[in-house]
Amino acid sequence: MAVDIVEGGGLGQRRKQWTEVLSSEPRASIFHNFLSKEECEYLINLAKPRMSRSKVLDPNTGQTGHSSSRTSTRMHLKRGHDEVVRDIERRIANYTSIPVENGEGLSVINYEVGQKFEPHHDVHRMATLLMYLSDVEEGGETYFPNAIAKRKCCRFPGCTKRRGLYVKPKMGDALFFWTLKPDRITVDPSSLHGGRPVIRGDKWACIKWMHAEEFKASKTENLKYWTRTEEVFLLSIMKLDKSSSLTHHDGYGRMATVLIYLSDVEEGGETYFPNAREKFSRVRGFRLRSGLYVKPKMRHALFFWTLKHDLTTVDPSSLHVLLGGELSMGITV
Repeated sequence: MAVDIVEGGGLGQRRKQWTEVLSSEPRASIFHNFLSKEECEYLINLAKPRMSRSKVLDPNTGQTGHSSSRTSTRMHLKRGHDEVVRDIERRIANYTSIPVENGEGLSVINYEVGQKFEPHHDVHRMATLLMYLSDVEEGGETYFPNAIAKRKCCRFPGCTKRRGLYVKPKMGDALFFWTLKPDRITVDPSSLHGGRPVIRGDKWACIKWMHAEEFKASKTENLKYWTRTEEVFLLSIMKLDKSSSLTHHDGYGRMATVLIYLSDVEEGGETYFPNAREKFSRVRGFRLRSGLYVKPKMRHALFFWTLKHDLTTVDPSSLHVLLGGELSMGITV
């Protein structure tokens, strides 16, 4: 499809842009006229032929499937799909100060009359930009039931807060909010959000999900890495040499991890949890000590939870280090 990119970047002419802060809990704002009418129509027409039923991730099984909690249709674009998409992605990076490399590809979604998305957390992402591609006659609001909006809730002097935030779709506007708190580890409970059912009209939107680190979608130098594609995590094979190490949380998209050791290690190569409270037996009961080291042994598998029991908050004690030592392992998350 041939398109004309106007001087200064972008398809078509955008109206005056301005930012409105909506809430501090969660941190949310709306960028008015982020997209032009032509860009909205372009994304809709690009997606229409390839729309399919949206899926959700089941936290109990780790599998994706259809659910009555999410009844929209969607189409996923690869990052940098074409010139128009690349320009929008650069604009998102400039506005959010989050590098293009940290973002997933754009997802175009459509809600017809009666369709909705019940409240949920984007638990495996750091932040979300939701761009509205159409107006909606009635319904279809994005709502945050736990938000503290910057609007008065009553007439009493000194009352400046209001519980709950509703954002009405408006073509070209973009809603930006943070899923994680400033520590980039803990999920902000007030970022719980959903899409209210459309009552009249047709709702089109485009989502950009962003991560705290680079979102990799290809093979890297020391890591044969299959990353999140179509909302499914697959097996990764990793090799660390003597000089390598990796310190991280599996908190951005993973509930739990199984680490399968594919080789023995003569020396080094332990998996180390510096913040863990380790149990170990004594003659009478047990006591706790800080730090946990697990020595690799071929065919053994280490299982641990990244999220706490609420399946929302990242457990700080799940921070772990993969120490170098001519080690091969398989990871499934």
